[in-house]
Amino acid sequence: MSKGLWDSITGGGGEKLFVDSLSNGMTLEDRRHIAENLKNWLVNTTRKKQVVDLDQRLVQWGKRFDKLAENCSFSMRNDEVVVMVADGDADTLRALKNGTSWFDPCNNVVNVMISALLKS
Repeated sequence: MSKGLWDSITGGGGEKLFVDSLSNGMTLEDRRHIAENLKNWLVNTTRKKQVVDLDQRLVQWGKRFDKLAENCSFSMRNDEVVVMVADGDADTLRALKNGTSWFDPCNNVVNVMISALLKS
């Protein structure tokens, strides 16, 4: 997350407190917004190869995003916000960060996920 965005959220300080309260206070609705933001990113923002089964892949990845959002949390590491996920969701998070053979990587997964919470 960019320093400017953090400053606007935290007033220039208190990032750890913000992240801790964010993770502890996420509702089911918040998590649904996170999953929807990830789906929207995949469908509308990132570049995808036109594979034969693209629609099926989008549905499958939508389910993966639902699962990731159900259990994710945020943490501070070296003055940066990081997304924490269960082992079962690590492959999904890694694919978001690195891309796959059919979609480009997400430039900033944390921004995509937290921006969903700021809109809700």
